[in-house]
Amino acid sequence: MKIKKILFVLMFSILSILTFGEEKVKLLIGSAPSVKSVMEEALKEYKKIKPNTEITFTYASSGALQSQIEQGAPIDIIIAVGDKQINYLNKKNLILNETIKKLAYDELVIITNKKNQQIINIKDLLTDKTKYIAMGIAEFVPAAKTSEEVLKYLGGFENIKKKYVYCKDLLQVLSYVEKEEVEAGFVWNSIAKQSDKIKIVFTASNFMHNPVFTQVAVVSYSKNKNEAINFIKFLNSNEIQEIFIKNGFIK
Repeated sequence: MKIKKILFVLMFSILSILTFGEEKVKLLIGSAPSVKSVMEEALKEYKKIKPNTEITFTYASSGALQSQIEQGAPIDIIIAVGDKQINYLNKKNLILNETIKKLAYDELVIITNKKNQQIINIKDLLTDKTKYIAMGIAEFVPAAKTSEEVLKYLGGFENIKKKYVYCKDLLQVLSYVEKEEVEAGFVWNSIAKQSDKIKIVFTASNFMHNPVFTQVAVVSYSKNKNEAINFIKFLNSNEIQEIFIKNGFIK
């Protein structure tokens, strides 16, 4: 582990030397909220080796990010969950195909507030113990489609749809569960890791749904393509992959 860390620092310290005296470069990254904790840690490390690069994150659902890029928002990099938005933007030539990379795999989980002692497994969603279930809007939130795949695989869960409270993104799902405005919610494990007010009552096995990867790509109209490509390479380094794993992702 120490040797890997030394190699990581040496590799990127060369970049730091090369950036001495350069003008500052600004990158705006549109990202799914599930990687927020990872990006906060990664940014601290990147600043050490690329101090002349100023990076700002804007967090929104993958569908919302797609719409923003279609409208020409000044986004340099997109980090999205699943294939739908990445494939769409690629077909529209709005991202650079050669820069598309899979970062990590996430798990779907069902969460409740820690105070909730009534819901202990997924079957409790079918009972009167559960009145409201927070769910992302399928058009914008990839986790919603995965949730439906899991429920279809398990069978007998059609009736819970009337309990859905639809949310614009998974941070809103998390917030509703934290505030006890709903009894349960469907989120990625990486989202659940961001709160100490909730607990996981069910984790979907990977054979219950199609695999969902968090992916990254450079936006084709970015004015800072070279720096954007450098940041994507950085995210794929072993050091940052360890941060992904620590925050609930699977490589």
